[in-house]
Amino acid sequence: MEKPERKAFHDQVRRVEEYLTQSPSATCGLVFFASPKTWQVISLRVDTMDELFWGLLSVNQLLWFMEEHRHCGVVLADRTGVQLFHYWMAELTEEHREVPKSDTSEWKRKDLDPLRHPESKCSAARTAMLSNAAWKRSTHPTGSHR
Repeated sequence: MEKPERKAFHDQVRRVEEYLTQSPSATCGLVFFASPKTWQVISLRVDTMDELFWGLLSVNQLLWFMEEHRHCGVVLADRTGVQLFHYWMAELTEEHREVPKSDTSEWKRKDLDPLRHPESKCSAARTAMLSNAAWKRSTHPTGSHR
């Protein structure tokens, strides 16, 4: 490495060291893209191997992480609603939340009661079931079904 390039390299190393001492990260790994015109830090929630490259970018470890830690979707559904989560690189983030919009007033309508409509299939099935139970009781007065 020639002297002018060595100075630029040491300047960027110093910049990374300052970042690490001033902003200690709670993450498992960090990726730095640093140059006199570029500064980008990516936090990772997975362990990384320490590597340092100067010159051409080397993203082999990042490509391996992307292959090894595939994206996954998680759906949580309960009485309060539905939540959609995205899981990747040991990080779970909520993507969407939906609360059910139910009109319970429809459940209480008297005109929908199957017992009030003898022609309905539900009412006919219930009548058949009750008739069958009555027949069993009449043929087996002791209640035993031997």
